[in-house]
Amino acid sequence: MRHLVAARALRCPLVPSRFRPWFCLLPILAGCGGLIDTGPEGSGTDADPGEPIPIEEKQLTWMRQFGSAGQDKASAVTFSASGSVLLAGWTSLGPQDTSATLGKTDSFVRRYDENGEVEWARQFGTTDSDGVYAAVGRDEDVFVAGYCRGALPGQKSVGDSDAYVSRLLEDGTVAWMRQFGSSGYDVAYSIAKDEAGALLVAGYVELALPSQTSAGKEDAFWAKFDESGNLLFARQFGGLGSDIAFSACSHAGGEVTVVGSTTGALGSEPHLGKEDGFVRRFDASGSLAWSHQFGGASKDVVTSAACLDDGSVVVSGYFYGTFDGTEASGSYDGFLRKYDAQGYLVYSRVMGTELSDYFYALSVDAEGHTFIAGATGGELAPPTGGGDSDSFVLTVDDAGRHLAAWQFGSRELGEARAVALGPGGRLAVAGYTQGALPGQMASGAMDAYAGLLD
Repeated sequence: MRHLVAARALRCPLVPSRFRPWFCLLPILAGCGGLIDTGPEGSGTDADPGEPIPIEEKQLTWMRQFGSAGQDKASAVTFSASGSVLLAGWTSLGPQDTSATLGKTDSFVRRYDENGEVEWARQFGTTDSDGVYAAVGRDEDVFVAGYCRGALPGQKSVGDSDAYVSRLLEDGTVAWMRQFGSSGYDVAYSIAKDEAGALLVAGYVELALPSQTSAGKEDAFWAKFDESGNLLFARQFGGLGSDIAFSACSHAGGEVTVVGSTTGALGSEPHLGKEDGFVRRFDASGSLAWSHQFGGASKDVVTSAACLDDGSVVVSGYFYGTFDGTEASGSYDGFLRKYDAQGYLVYSRVMGTELSDYFYALSVDAEGHTFIAGATGGELAPPTGGGDSDSFVLTVDDAGRHLAAWQFGSRELGEARAVALGPGGRLAVAGYTQGALPGQMASGAMDAYAGLLD
């Protein structure tokens, strides 16, 4: 088995290194023996497979690998109301859809129909570098968020790099773009929608947003925009170190949960390691309702969050060293946590192989099953791709017990960076691969991919 070689991972263009986060049909197996699920008590045993869950009955409907001669990465996936798959990311050195890039890297958005045929593809950006990190669908439109260096069409550059939000219509027309930030380096890593129709955007800023105060080296932020792109309000927070919001989601009544990592102490909570994870709840007015900072002595990062109807939240991420008093099975392992509406911990799970495992994104269905996308250097479910790292989709039940895993990849490396649930229980996964996925053809140094299970 191979170790995940971090130095060979695809780099996010022109984002400070501190913040680079973060197929043919393969069997989907329940109770994979290669994955150890350690609960809060540190039992270290395989979880009970539990009852059958929907992913075990799904089949791969289609897989698409594409790219330029350079590097291409899909970092976001979502669905339209009619079931089309909307994919977004960034591309460099001339994508297949146009003759040349607009800058060093460009943002792209693609729409696939239910058969995996491209309905349209759009590429846009500045004359420098930009990319999409997150996407959310509303009806037949899609909203994307990311970063840019220089001015987007019709916009003005604010700092060294800016966050941006954009809306694309059903036919791929760009309805509007909004570029914003401090006078430093700023990135939007997450976008979601709330029950009132507003867009919830989160990321980090190096300096102060308008009407906000900088607390440290970099601060986390979250902001709300209306569907026309007007800024409703923004909140910036952090300690004396670096604070990054990687994901945010919205609850009924306007409450918001923001998750990420910090290198210092947030409020009165102690700093535990080199980098700690955090989960923070804000009320409808933007005031802090509760906050938890956690981790071991080394690196802990919360990468994704899903807000549930009862006010609880499920979060995932990865760590190095120890977590909940449990040593990692490999160098890095993934974790999954659930908090109730009042901020009390419902469960905490540590999962990993004897090599490196990263949890990058999650989605939760109506029955409480959580689908986690990530990368592994070990074996979650045979057959593996055979490279340094493989993509995977892992499923757990509503108690956080490991139930099933699907692992796939090329003979080199790859990562699943996004996962989404759509109409009829369909599941979309997206990421990047170095080398050809089974049944696909490699285009360049690194290709984007998207797949649909039904």
